[in-house]
Amino acid sequence: MQTAKKELATKKINRTRAYWHSRLGAAFRTALACTIIGFVTLFSHVVLQKEVAFPALSYVTVILVVTEATLGDAVQGCWHALFATCQGAVPAFLILWLIGPARYSITASVLAVTLTSFAIMLPESTHLICKRIVLAQIVILYSVTYVHGVHTEGFMHPVHVAASTGIGAFAALSALVFPYPRLASYECLAFKENFLGRLNLFVNAFCAENKTSALASISQAKSLGRTGTTLIQSIKTKQKNMQWEKPLNRLTNINFISRNDLPSFLFLFCMKLLHDETQSVDSTNKSKTNAEVQKQYQFTKKLFMTSNFFRKIGTKRLKYAAKCSASLGLAVLFGMIFDKENGFWAGLTVGVGMAGGREATYKIANNKAQGTMLGTIYGLLACLIFTRLVVFRFLSLIPWIIFTSFLKRSRMYDQAGAVSAVIAALIMLGRKNYGPPSEFATVRIAEAFIGLTCSIMLEVLLQPTRASTIAKGRISKILRLIYEFIDSVDFCIDLGNKSKILLKELNEKENKLRISLNELGKLIAEAGVEPNFWFIPFHGVCYGKLLGSLSKMVDVMHFATQAIGLLQGVSPQVSWGELDVF
Repeated sequence: MQTAKKELATKKINRTRAYWHSRLGAAFRTALACTIIGFVTLFSHVVLQKEVAFPALSYVTVILVVTEATLGDAVQGCWHALFATCQGAVPAFLILWLIGPARYSITASVLAVTLTSFAIMLPESTHLICKRIVLAQIVILYSVTYVHGVHTEGFMHPVHVAASTGIGAFAALSALVFPYPRLASYECLAFKENFLGRLNLFVNAFCAENKTSALASISQAKSLGRTGTTLIQSIKTKQKNMQWEKPLNRLTNINFISRNDLPSFLFLFCMKLLHDETQSVDSTNKSKTNAEVQKQYQFTKKLFMTSNFFRKIGTKRLKYAAKCSASLGLAVLFGMIFDKENGFWAGLTVGVGMAGGREATYKIANNKAQGTMLGTIYGLLACLIFTRLVVFRFLSLIPWIIFTSFLKRSRMYDQAGAVSAVIAALIMLGRKNYGPPSEFATVRIAEAFIGLTCSIMLEVLLQPTRASTIAKGRISKILRLIYEFIDSVDFCIDLGNKSKILLKELNEKENKLRISLNELGKLIAEAGVEPNFWFIPFHGVCYGKLLGSLSKMVDVMHFATQAIGLLQGVSPQVSWGELDVF
């Protein structure tokens, strides 16, 4: 028992140490990137400071790219920043040349922001980080043009916006490379160790001599299971970005062939040739019989996907793009009416926090408002303490960045509140020549409130259906998909020659079920935090248990599909009708 207690205490210490290491590592990289921007915008040569005319845009780019990022995320983020500049700053040359800064009114500014943001938000393939950077550029481009009027340079103004974005992307990439790159593959190794630890604990529980030690091993495995769930969610989010790390891995893992290895490689090459020849002889007859059926199946599938794609663009994407562009345009309009000089902060609040889909509107807006107030007040206090000491005022950002890195994992503020808090403090302490800090802090909080109010109003008007109502309909849809899956299994057994095609249909239905389950999980999480108002309270615990049961059913269906495929591979000559005797 004492040995088990010591092992449990050691594992707790290791988990705590790993948590602190991840939080401090993320804070260090964020602070390093912000330090690079602060050095360029505050202490570099005057010529370079004039080129990077919008430090707030640089800080926003850094926070969007560096937050919980790996090296692959940073490389992809730099590509998104470049693509965003091509979408935002490059078309601004033509727009400013056609209209002219002298004739640029508040109406022209709001129309330019609304129409351009509608064109940006309409495509679904563009990454969300790229869209947020473009929206931030659009707000600064057309709002500042209206503020400065005739004094705006039609050519250099977009260049300054592009330079500010480029400095932010460069700082983010540098922070993720030095002192050593943070790779997404490290998290895969951590999940592997977590999985092996859980497996060993289950084996110990199975082989335990008494019930007490077995329950102790199972409880330890459950605690590791929560960490494993967090790790696998992180791996799923970073799985697409791991391809950006492959060129670096190839360069670092080059194995040179020596002369002693040539006979072994020759033997393996000959074995591969023999294997390919036998495979080609066996597969020629099978491929001829299924070629026509496969072509017809793929053709009908492409026709269905094409028609479904155009139908979705006509309804869902247009509504989403209209909602985003209208909220951004209204935020810029009311922000400029409230304060002409600082009106773009309302639009910047909406643009940087633009969501890629449905989200918990009230909770996210509440977190952003509280985060903005916390960061602004902290920046104001630091400005009052270090009035003339610019260096110490900037260095006071480091403890705040560390604090917000822990704030991201809290349920109260979440990532949206932490990001808003660190951006608000950076805007207060990472710039200069913006007037009295107390006046700017008041205007900044008011503009953020205007932007969040416009976003909530458009969300409620254009998407009035509550998440709890959608979750109830989604459960009935999942039950219908489960019934269709089970019915397809019976249908697959009655057919003999088309079993392979029907097996693909089973895999597709399983993927649809998993997608629907993920959407249901998001809806349950959103419904659990949305205010009840005059509606019936949402029973989140009941829906959570139902979601767990449905997830287990889908896992069983996955194993059933794999078993059917295994039977096809082991006994290809046995028809499915003959298997009914079993």
